[in-house]
Amino acid sequence: MKTKGLFLLLFLCTLFSAVGQNKGEVWQRGIANLEKKEYAAALDDFNAYLKLDPTSANGYFYRGLAQAEEGMIDNAMLDYAKAIALNPNHWQAYQRRGELHLSFEQFDDAGKDFEKLILLDPANAEGYLMRALLHHALGLHHESLPDLQKALQLNPRNAEAYYHRGLTFKAQNKYPEAVADLQQALVLDPEKVWAHYEVGDIYWQWEKYKEALASANTFLTLLPDSKNGYRLRRKIKLALGDKKGAEKDKAILLELMEESEGWSSQEDGKTP
Repeated sequence: MKTKGLFLLLFLCTLFSAVGQNKGEVWQRGIANLEKKEYAAALDDFNAYLKLDPTSANGYFYRGLAQAEEGMIDNAMLDYAKAIALNPNHWQAYQRRGELHLSFEQFDDAGKDFEKLILLDPANAEGYLMRALLHHALGLHHESLPDLQKALQLNPRNAEAYYHRGLTFKAQNKYPEAVADLQQALVLDPEKVWAHYEVGDIYWQWEKYKEALASANTFLTLLPDSKNGYRLRRKIKLALGDKKGAEKDKAILLELMEESEGWSSQEDGKTP
């Protein structure tokens, strides 16, 4: 009987070890697929993982990430909520859920999530940045400034924070500060193409038309189908007395508008 009991114990230990190893493999595969942006595969992996460990807050969080990237927003929201229910200190889940709320203009819910994020992780620059973006969306530019300052204090290489502080200074007609921040955003992240547009628009408002034209030209080189870009450059050329150039830009603009009826500023890809 002792021998049988020993064999049973060894069998159970082997079984549990195999299950544990399987969990680890599934987890690593899911993380790898997220990093490779293979979100459908990652979703399958975390579905499998949660069958093995249905009480894993991180499992629900990462499945939520995959579902959000696959456009399954309601499911992602549910997974973030589940992660928070299992681990009320899961600040990443508050952040991601808040970002989704903000993207769908659910401002009250976004604000609650960002407040909780900052409370749980006060040294996280992203929390202050996201709360600043919420203030921007509400048109409260002045209120966003302290959060942007804090985000840059915590992470001086945060291109997004420089970009949005530049927009805040622009809204306050602080043109030198706005241009400096937007140019720093471009140094840190050259792919922030819309910073060129904003610099051009600031220079136009500032009546520095040659500098405005240079920025508008750079922007349209990088984003040649932007209607807002041609609108900006046209008015700059008019200010410079280049009526012929302005007419050319008007013709291109009209052609682009005919190709995309029902255009709105959001379709240009502009960051709010």
